[in-house]
Amino acid sequence: TVSALFVMLGIGADDIFLMVDTYLQAPVILGLNAHPGDRMKWAYRKAGGTMLVTSVTTAVCFYSNTLFFMLVVREFGVFMGTVVLMNYF
Repeated sequence: TVSALFVMLGIGADDIFLMVDTYLQAPVILGLNAHPGDRMKWAYRKAGGTMLVTSVTTAVCFYSNTLFFMLVVREFGVFMGTVVLMNYF
C-alpha cells in the first residue's frame, strides 16, 4: 500500500540521522586520522543496535493491530510489521 512507502521513508530518515550523527562522532573516539572505512564500521556498530530497537518496537506496535476485531486492520498490522522488519534487514 501507499502508506507503507511513507512509513518506510520516515523510518529510513530516522536511521540515516542516527548513522550520520554517529559517523560524525567517530573522529572524537577514533582520532582525526581514522580511515573512513573504520569510522563507518564503528558508526554501524554503535548505531546498529539503536536502529534495531526502533525497528523492532515499531514492528511490535504494528503487530499489535492483530488484536483488533476488524480484519482489514489486522491484515494492515501484519503487513506493516513485516515491512518494517524487512526494511531493517
